[in-house]
Amino acid sequence: MRFLRLSLIAILCASSLVQARADTGDALRFFEEEAKITTASRRPQSIQEAPAAVDVITAEDIKASGAFNLWDLLRFRPGMNVIDGHPGITANRAVVSVRGFTESFARNLLVLLDGRKTYTDTGGVDWAQLPVNIQDIERIEIIRGPNAALYGSGAGLGVINIITKKPSGSETATLDGRGGNRDTFQTYEAVDSSLKTFDYRLSHSYIHQGNFDNVAEGEIADDFFHSNKGNFSSHWNLNENSQFELFAGGTWNDTGLEDGANSHNQFNQHFEMLKFSEKLGRNSHVEVTSSHNDFTSGISNDIPVSHSRTYQYDEQILHQIDWGHGRMKSTYGIDYELAKVNSQTDYPGPGVKSWLYRGYVNQTAQITQHLLSVGAFSWETRDNGKSDPNYQLSQLWEAIKNHTFRLSYSVAHTVPTASLLDRHQAATLTSPPVYGNPDLRPQALTSYEMGYRGGLLDQHLLVDADLFYTVVKDKDESFFSDTPVLNLTFANLNRAIARGAEMEMKYRFSLTRSLFVNYTYEHITDTFGNTGEVTDNTPSHAVNLGGMADLGHGFSGSFNLGYKNSYFIAFQADSLAAHAYCRLDARLAYVLPRYKNAELYVAGQNLTAPTHQEYADGLAIPRTYQAGMNVKFGCPI
Repeated sequence: MRFLRLSLIAILCASSLVQARADTGDALRFFEEEAKITTASRRPQSIQEAPAAVDVITAEDIKASGAFNLWDLLRFRPGMNVIDGHPGITANRAVVSVRGFTESFARNLLVLLDGRKTYTDTGGVDWAQLPVNIQDIERIEIIRGPNAALYGSGAGLGVINIITKKPSGSETATLDGRGGNRDTFQTYEAVDSSLKTFDYRLSHSYIHQGNFDNVAEGEIADDFFHSNKGNFSSHWNLNENSQFELFAGGTWNDTGLEDGANSHNQFNQHFEMLKFSEKLGRNSHVEVTSSHNDFTSGISNDIPVSHSRTYQYDEQILHQIDWGHGRMKSTYGIDYELAKVNSQTDYPGPGVKSWLYRGYVNQTAQITQHLLSVGAFSWETRDNGKSDPNYQLSQLWEAIKNHTFRLSYSVAHTVPTASLLDRHQAATLTSPPVYGNPDLRPQALTSYEMGYRGGLLDQHLLVDADLFYTVVKDKDESFFSDTPVLNLTFANLNRAIARGAEMEMKYRFSLTRSLFVNYTYEHITDTFGNTGEVTDNTPSHAVNLGGMADLGHGFSGSFNLGYKNSYFIAFQADSLAAHAYCRLDARLAYVLPRYKNAELYVAGQNLTAPTHQEYADGLAIPRTYQAGMNVKFGCPI
């Protein structure tokens, strides 16, 4: 088995090297498009001009990954830490963090879906509940480091923007189905069509996953996962300068909980987002966005135990303008956010709510031909009457074309409104009860960064390296108090420092052939030495190697191989001294010779070991594999 895995890697590498000079023209055009990013400055720009450490996962990367779970798309990227597990009664299927501070709900990592915030009232993201299908994703833009100056609370350590495919207007349909071990299967259907100037895309998926094993031999966890997800997106050109976009969808999940009571969590969500864009001139653009998210969660076994409903509203208006003969680029706007939760278990009474206003501005100035300055500033005002600034300064020096050095300084605040649980009395039916603290101060993150980004060999070889030093003041921690009764509450008790380095090299032979290697170093210390909760819960060393290639005769293959050294992680009353381990994911595909729009494939995850444990929840992560077929109709062959 090990010989087969190593052979696959060797074949992919050799095939890429042999075909290095093919398709150069198409590849260069693709590389230029890939090298654009929107999230870093809330406007389209070259990656070389981005004022932060950035990473882009393309549609080709997503297809080649063979990933079954959304979070596995992030697993092999620099600076990212992804852990499989089901922590807590919410059965969150993954722990995702950037630059350390691994926790079940990472409140300092902001996740956007087509620019729409996906936070829950717990202050984080439940990855399995996100209403998006992997097959619908066009690209994922990752910002490593603070970007609260533009996005506010929750963006203290980074931003992930999941961007879905736009309606193509062509009359096409796609079917995809796969099945494998652990009682796993998935179906996916999508339709692209148009009505004159109104283009639309409709998709649906159903996912069924069986139970994991417990670490204790012979025990099976009751943690099944059943999910339906549907999405609709449309694009309507009113005229050459004005357009409407509508996004809508939802997810309907049923998840088993590993609590010994055979209970399960039923989670339903629906969202709507309307975006209007208008060109006011050759160098001016305005965008207005309104979104609504409504989700319910109910945990039950024989009788109802917990039920909650959350409403979220986000209103945004943004203006972009270029002036000073194109040397000055300004982006500014106003955001309004409202969240309300009704839950007799968590927040007894009529429910709780929070709101905030945010104003922001981002200014780019081309000082000289080689020197670019970027500054961003925002000010947030919240329902509790408190306000906080966020700002970021970056200096970029392009010594020679396609070689950029960057220095950045950022201050970001993560306010308690990101998690209503911190501020309001909660969970009084539990023992001990949980009491919120309305006097909590925002966590203040100060970050210093130095980076280099370069392209060599006609942009075929990309090199990216970053150093960072981040100080987190007033870090809020939970602790037990005996006033007025024994309870769990929150206070600003801690101070932490994160230090690290990230490096990535990627050689792209063509659109479908590439090799990459990246390395991440992270080290965190804190005042109280909270081992497993703040320190040592992120691997200090991580190395990833991967690639994809055409193998000839209709075959293509890809692999991702990752190594993490040992770490220690705590969750509630449990902890885990996780050993160093390697993970290998691979995909092999075959395009039918008589119908080029049909593809057969096999994919596997965790191929290096039958099982291993990543989180302190007692669950063993198994080796998984699936076989499937993808067919497109209406496309030219």
